[in-house]
Parts: sequence; structure tokens; C-alpha cells
Amino acid sequence: MAKAQKSRRAEIRVLVVGYGKVGSALGWHLSRLGYKVLTVRRRTEDARYLVPDVDVIFFAVPDRQIQKLFLRLRRYIKPGTLVVHLSGAYGVELFKGAAERGIETLALHPIKSFFSCQQAKKDLPGGYFALDGTKKGLRLGRQLVAQLKGKAVLVCSEVRPLYHAMCVFGSNFIHPLFYAVEQIGKEIGFAPQKAREIIMPLTVGVIRNIKKQGAVTSLTGPVKRGDWITVKRHLKALKEHQPELVKLYKQLTRFLEEMR
Repeated sequence: MAKAQKSRRAEIRVLVVGYGKVGSALGWHLSRLGYKVLTVRRRTEDARYLVPDVDVIFFAVPDRQIQKLFLRLRRYIKPGTLVVHLSGAYGVELFKGAAERGIETLALHPIKSFFSCQQAKKDLPGGYFALDGTKKGLRLGRQLVAQLKGKAVLVCSEVRPLYHAMCVFGSNFIHPLFYAVEQIGKEIGFAPQKAREIIMPLTVGVIRNIKKQGAVTSLTGPVKRGDWITVKRHLKALKEHQPELVKLYKQLTRFLEEMR
């Protein structure tokens, strides 16, 4: 059965346009799964010579380039071809004029954070993927997600900006918090790596509690307890040693107060 499925995939010709972290990882996994990946191009202007002969085109380029590149290639894409982008902030509205030309569409966003090509290759499988697209696009998207041992969720174009903001809250906004950990750690005498090592078990425990109980129910700490004397001591110490962090501390404290 597995051999038969792989044989069928070998008949599907795939082009991955773009050679960044996600594009290179995707191309590698598609080949591993048995798809015929013709090429993964660095020079996207060469793609017009390849698009007439493929069944699926992945636009693995920055968000700002997806629509421009598709419009440049649209005339060369044959009807029935599936075009896919990997953006979280946009749905298939980026593929303007696709329906009129009989082109199928899919937005396939891996809900992951990738900081290197090797890490992207390792971490792409599993987890959740946000899908939007035509009926045929969604069918292939769900199949691919299943082959990558992941789970598919439907996120339509209208709510993609809100969905992507949710992703940013759950990922990018953690970075300034750990920047604060590192900066305060320096004042105490800890190297950044040591500060992260000390605080990480606390952070992982909090995330585990949030997963089980939710953000409000699992909240702990001085704001939850109404321990404003401790909060004032924090602010005094920050003003003296890390004044750039005072504004962030105050904003987050006010938000925590509203949550409790």
C-alpha cells in the first residue's frame, strides 16, 4: 500500500519557488515522500520556463513577493495546476485571477517557528497547519499535512490577519520577555545563556499549566496575589538598573491586573 501511494506521488510534478528556510525544508520532505520535485529555484525569474510542466507550484517566498510573482507567472500556468503559498497572514486572495484561468489554490501555513534550514527540515513535520483554498486545494493540503504527520485546521481568508496576530502573540512576543530575562540576568552576574537556563524550567512549567488550565486560571505571581509592595520593589530596581524595561513591566502588569 505504501509503495503504491509513493508511486502515485511520483507522478505529481512539484515546483518549489524560493530557497529559504521553509522552501528548502519543504522541497526536501516532498522528495522524501515520493513527489517528483523538479527543482527548488533560487532565481525565481527562471520559474516561467518550468511552470507549464508541473502539477503543483509552491510559492515559498516572503509575503510581499507572493502576489507579484504569481501575477508574473500566471499566464504560463496551465488550468488545473494547484498553486500554494505558505503565508500565515494571507489566504488565497493573493492568487488574483486564478479561478478565471482554472487554477486551483491553497494557502498552507505551518504553525511553527523556523530559525535555520536544518531546524526547519527537522521540525516541519507534525503540529498544526492552517489551510485555506479551493475544494481541490484543500483536499491536497489535507493529504500533505497527514503525510507530514500533522493536523489541519481551516482558517479562511477573512480571518487570516487575526489568526496570524494570534500566532505572533504566541511566538514573537516571547522574545522581548526573554530579552528582558537576559538583560536583568547580566545585572545580577549571569551570562545570557545561564539566565535562560535558570528561567526556562519556570517558563516551560507555566506553558504546561496554561495548556492544561488556560491563561487566566493558571495565573500566579505577585499581581495575582495583589502583592503591590513587591511590584513596587521590582519597579524601583528596574528604574535603577534596567530603565528601558520599566515601560514593558508596567504595561504587562496592568494587563495582568485586568486578567486576575
